[in-house]
Amino acid sequence: MSTTLTLTANKSAAVAKVWGDANVHTGDVFDFPWYSDDSTYPDANYYIYLGFNAPSEAYKYRPILSAIFKCGAGKSLSYCQTFLKGLQQSFNEDSVNYSNQPAIDSTLQGSFHVGSYTTIEWNQTDLKPDGAALAAVYGLRLDCRVSRMSGASSAIARFASSRHAEKAPVIIATLGDSDVTAVVSPVSPAAGSFVNRAEKVSFMASVGNSAISFAALSAQSATLEYRTAGATAVTSKTAVVSSSGISYTAPANLFASGNYEYRFKIVDNLGRAAYSAWTAFTTADTIPVATPLSPDSSLEDGTQAITFRWTHSNESGSAQTKAELQKSADGSAWTTLGTVTGAANEYAAPAGTFTSGTWYWRVRTYNLDGAAGEWSTALSFVVVAGPTKPVIVVEDASPRPLINWQTSEQSAYQLQLDDIIDITDFDVVEYQYGVMRQTLLEEVATAILIGDGRDEADEHKISEEHVRSIWNDDDLYTIHYDVDIEAVRNELQGTGTASRFGENYIYAEAIITAALYSREKFKGTGTPDFFCTPHLVNVMLLARDTNGRRIYNSKADLAAALNINELHTAEQFEGLARTDKTGKKHNLLGIFVNLSDYTVGSTKGGEITRFNQFDIDFNQEKYLIETRLSGALTRLWSAIALEEPVKASSGQTEDAGHDDT
Repeated sequence: MSTTLTLTANKSAAVAKVWGDANVHTGDVFDFPWYSDDSTYPDANYYIYLGFNAPSEAYKYRPILSAIFKCGAGKSLSYCQTFLKGLQQSFNEDSVNYSNQPAIDSTLQGSFHVGSYTTIEWNQTDLKPDGAALAAVYGLRLDCRVSRMSGASSAIARFASSRHAEKAPVIIATLGDSDVTAVVSPVSPAAGSFVNRAEKVSFMASVGNSAISFAALSAQSATLEYRTAGATAVTSKTAVVSSSGISYTAPANLFASGNYEYRFKIVDNLGRAAYSAWTAFTTADTIPVATPLSPDSSLEDGTQAITFRWTHSNESGSAQTKAELQKSADGSAWTTLGTVTGAANEYAAPAGTFTSGTWYWRVRTYNLDGAAGEWSTALSFVVVAGPTKPVIVVEDASPRPLINWQTSEQSAYQLQLDDIIDITDFDVVEYQYGVMRQTLLEEVATAILIGDGRDEADEHKISEEHVRSIWNDDDLYTIHYDVDIEAVRNELQGTGTASRFGENYIYAEAIITAALYSREKFKGTGTPDFFCTPHLVNVMLLARDTNGRRIYNSKADLAAALNINELHTAEQFEGLARTDKTGKKHNLLGIFVNLSDYTVGSTKGGEITRFNQFDIDFNQEKYLIETRLSGALTRLWSAIALEEPVKASSGQTEDAGHDDT
């Protein structure tokens, strides 16, 4: 069974570009002439705006099964095609014009060609149900396109307005016999999605009609219902109804870890209940991934706290709840390093946790469910620490005392005597140890880079068999590369170089040229650092072009030109020279190396250790600080020593670019 309902136009107005800000709305017909100036008025487009009587309450919510639009129209010597579109805003027939037309729905709701009538006759087209619904609320727009017949000098189309006594526009709708029902559609969370139960959760749904009707159903009240997946017990929460839909915001930690289902229940404006379908979601967290950041290939002081940092990532976006760290001396046997509870992504290992040598560390993190991810990849770092406490013996307590100590772990040492009886305004012991420790670290670093500089016969010499210096290492590990200043000078501008370029510029270009060419043989890890004297850095920074402008404005510019990671200055490099296996002498300019390729190690107990003892005979406090370690480059061709050949007595320079491989 069905019902037929007729809606008659109760207002109308016609507008056109050619009419400007005026309209036509008072007569019972609209006349639309054809204009010959097609460039200004293509197809002579006219627009008719129609409003209709609203359906009674009894029919507002009946489903629109089908609809027909009818209006009176005729034409003379013309063609006229008409398109129907629904309005999205109401209009005022007194004031609407071409410039202030209301918004329309772009969907084509129907169309027809005006029949070949010289008088007003009925024309009709099928009207889509949603077009009929829009027409009942806001109205319709008829797009009328007028063109002349071939050979005609003039043409016109004519339409009946809402004031026409016999053929005013009408909509004839066929309606169902029962009202439409409300449809509740979940919006979020989407089916099967993850919900972070540690944060607030927004549940939302929209309300619509089961079929197109003249009026839209709305929710008067709403409730969220949820349950454990597959269960029958339901928990209800009062939801919020707004113009945009219905929603409920669940507080953090309302849900436990698991699988759930939710739905919305509403009471519509006709007093009827409607439900959405049950929609599944989960609060069970995904497995996280931890990525270690630092320390990574760095040199660490074992007497100080060492901070470990990492990142936590999870497909669900949830935060870390716990982290565990492990350490290893060989990368295979692991022991606990520390545990962090909460979301912090760093851990400070106390001083003394690590002995001297190469160490490895890894981390894993936990999700909301307390489930751990896989252990991360391992990073390595080198620790410089101290040996066990030696036995100190004063052999001779004369004004020039002889002090001996016994240890099996020493690579270098420092001994200092002090009188602290009258020093009361600061902690002299800690001060002395601070000075001694800094000196010791400098000794070790110097020995690693260039050797400690002592004669082989010196009893305090740090043996190159134990700590192999990078500069003096075999050519299999350290590339020794000569810088040819004269070649660069001649290459820049021949014999006129001195009048065009300063010495600083020539020297800087020679260094950078040698640095880049020597890197062709470099096999070290990543991008190396460059160690050189402060004077060499100043020479390159003071390089100027022919206009007097600085070539390199900062150490960062210089580092980029040298293709290095960091630029470090070392006064200890000043004035150093080496004699190679052929007897040729080379002055050291700088060393390129990534210290992660230099392995420092020691057995257990090799950490930096300090001792003090009071000598009653001399009323003095005696101090000792020592460490035990060994080290060497462990990667082939992992360092470059830039050198300047010393000129022979003939005034000539040794061949540039030579290395001892």
